[in-house]
Amino acid sequence: MKKIMVLTVFLFIGIMSFAQVFDNDPTPLPITKYTFELLEFYSNSGFSPATSLNFGIVSSTNKNGLGLGFFFDNETCTFSGLNMNLFWFLGKSTKLRPYIFYDIIFRRSHVNEPMPNGYYGDLAAYNSVEHHIGLGVKLKLSNKFYLKTSFGPGFYLGSIEKPKGPDPRTLEMYGSNGFGYFMNFALGYSF
Repeated sequence: MKKIMVLTVFLFIGIMSFAQVFDNDPTPLPITKYTFELLEFYSNSGFSPATSLNFGIVSSTNKNGLGLGFFFDNETCTFSGLNMNLFWFLGKSTKLRPYIFYDIIFRRSHVNEPMPNGYYGDLAAYNSVEHHIGLGVKLKLSNKFYLKTSFGPGFYLGSIEKPKGPDPRTLEMYGSNGFGYFMNFALGYSF
């Protein structure tokens, strides 16, 4: 998990470093915007709602962007995964602006495993990867602050609500795969 976090940080720094394209044209490009968002996620893959801290960039043309974030499980108050989202704005820049998005979430959670006698046993680890696409709306509150909300269908690989059994190689529990939906609400700050 530490290797994934370090790789994500270096990837994000690299993307931010090359966010603007420089060419022989002496006219300066518009400044790329950087964002910080606090998001509340909900998906029906069986995991509890989660909070994510996202750091992102919006292209110099203000038409698309990329965000990378860290998930915190609201039930256990622990770090539980990573997410990445790509978005493309539709139409001109206005106070209320629709967009389309793609979001990928990797979660690793530990839960008490239900036993046949109705009691809960030891902690079991679950891994899940979720992919979602959909529509969203960004509402500018001021030049720096904004609200975002999005909704869309997707699929998940590993549901915590429908365990299949232990993986034969790792002996960790894993869940079933399926289709679902995704919602999020965010408060953002751009600089």
